[in-house]
Amino acid sequence: MKSYKNIEKKYTPEEIAESYVFPGELDSSQRVQAVEIFRNWRKKNESGRPIKSKLITRLLQLKFVMEDYVKQEEYKKDFDFSYFLVQYIDRL
Repeated sequence: MKSYKNIEKKYTPEEIAESYVFPGELDSSQRVQAVEIFRNWRKKNESGRPIKSKLITRLLQLKFVMEDYVKQEEYKKDFDFSYFLVQYIDRL
């Protein structure tokens, strides 16, 4: 937090945002090609991961969904106990 305050003294919020966000200057065909390259890279990367790592990732994902749901103030009929149980069993 301390370093952010020092950065704020030197730069405007817009300059800070521009330094972290990359502008997208691709036309639609270039964007489709870039997305396809990224998708292939992800698929290749995912196929090389061990099964145990995949399981842990999927269980953590479910954990975060459950935590978000518990923090909400409104009840959603779709997210009852049986939903989370089925999701847990499916991931195992």
